[in-house]
Amino acid sequence: MRINFLTLLLSAFIVVCCKSSKTPSVSTIVQLEAQLKKIESHSALPGFAVAIVNQDGVVYQKGFGYANLEKKILYTPETIQPVGSVSKTFIALAIQKAIEQGHFTLETKINDILPFPVNHPKFPEKAITIRQLVTHTSGILDNEAGYQKAYQNEKKPTISLNEYLISYLTPKGTLYTTENFSNQEPGKEYNYTNIGSALAAYLIEAKTKISYGEYVRQYILEPLHMQDSHWFYDPIKSNQYALLYNHVNKPYDFYSLVTYPDGGLRTSCHNLSLYLIEMIKGYTQHGSLLTEKSYQYMFSPQFEATNKPTGFPEKYTNQSMFWTINRAGRIMHTGGDPGLSAFISFDPQKQTGRILLINTEVEDNEKAVQQIKEITEILQNVESHLN
Repeated sequence: MRINFLTLLLSAFIVVCCKSSKTPSVSTIVQLEAQLKKIESHSALPGFAVAIVNQDGVVYQKGFGYANLEKKILYTPETIQPVGSVSKTFIALAIQKAIEQGHFTLETKINDILPFPVNHPKFPEKAITIRQLVTHTSGILDNEAGYQKAYQNEKKPTISLNEYLISYLTPKGTLYTTENFSNQEPGKEYNYTNIGSALAAYLIEAKTKISYGEYVRQYILEPLHMQDSHWFYDPIKSNQYALLYNHVNKPYDFYSLVTYPDGGLRTSCHNLSLYLIEMIKGYTQHGSLLTEKSYQYMFSPQFEATNKPTGFPEKYTNQSMFWTINRAGRIMHTGGDPGLSAFISFDPQKQTGRILLINTEVEDNEKAVQQIKEITEILQNVESHLN
């Protein structure tokens, strides 16, 4: 869920334009695999999987290294790991589906839906809207002391998302402080927030009366046949789990997130490829999960070019619903948490995309940062030859 260290890697997502075709040549694939195996041979990454896709399907997909270093279990495209904040893109899709179903709009005030009121304590007269939640401009902050309580060394959290949000966002809550909110009124300042993102997901739960996890299963995971994707420990799928390692290859104990919508999705490179293909199809008006109008709305830039909120990162040109748009026009999201890194993006003009999943963090690991850049550049080179 954290994004601070991932800013080191965003430059690797710049797109190179050149003559393209729908599929790379055999020699290109052979060269790609040789380059990735070379990185694998001296890797600071325990294991990783990559994918290149277009709207017709998977162009290339493969795993490298190990899901479990001690047992020498290979990391494959079917290996399952958390993907951190890439999970937020599923909130965007779920929010747009709920809008399509008539539950609310982006302009709906959150207190018209919530069973408990959430107000910015420094600007109580300014209502927070759903649009502000999905663009990180609600004024809600991730206060480190309270936010860390969302992590639990449990197979499933011991408190509910509802209980945590009440504790953090309402005045009588044990985690509440006015420092959980910015000094700017809602809509004026950009502050990337995991808790605000989880609150957006909870609105679906409050309105539909089914859990966010169940809603995503019904309307996203099952239709896309993402059978290896889930939020909490699954004993049936656990033999596919990657261990998550720190920068010295020590495995973390299993953990889960109370605010699971913002960073707790567990999935595989194969499953995430199915999702990315659908995103590309949706952008090009061929998606199956939403109407053409809904996809267009979801990916539309949310900020006026000349009136962006203060604090919006210069490395981006704009923000859609949770997805960001970089200076090459690429639509993207990254994810990072203890023991994991994840990258997903697509080029809306070329209609191609790529995925990189890794079972380690890159904080305090300069070699890992460099190798992620190298992997991304290799994938980018192949992707640039595709339609």
